[in-house]
Amino acid sequence: MSVFNDKIKSSIDINRKPKDLRIFKFTKIINPEYVIIGDNVIIDDFCLLYAKENAPIRIGSWVHLVNFSSYTGGPITIGNFIAVSSGARIMGGSDHYGNGALM
Repeated sequence: MSVFNDKIKSSIDINRKPKDLRIFKFTKIINPEYVIIGDNVIIDDFCLLYAKENAPIRIGSWVHLVNFSSYTGGPITIGNFIAVSSGARIMGGSDHYGNGALM
């Protein structure tokens, strides 16, 4: 029995298959077609990546996303040689201030 999630791995990076990609079994990736991943990446169990067409998630090479971290609200870009700690919450996007008020 594999500890890796081969179903998710097969749906990521349709045009490019990264080398040495390890996605653990209990990782949740919503809309994996909008996730771009570099080489030598580890995504631990219980990570949540929520990508959308207008809010993709880009992950560089030599990256480790540690368990119980989440990535939402994109677009999000994680560079090369990065480790994101357990329990981290990465929320992309920006606030819009119009007419002096948060919208």
